[in-house]
Amino acid sequence: MIPDEIPLPLAIILIPTLWAIAGYRLWILPALAKKGTHE
Repeated sequence: MIPDEIPLPLAIILIPTLWAIAGYRLWILPALAKKGTHE
């Protein structure tokens, strides 16, 4: 069964969390890797 509505607090928490994880993987990890290999 698909719920009639998605809980709004869940969406408010989940969506920015997904963006934060994506940003971390795309920008922060490569930056740390580059900084580590530079030394």
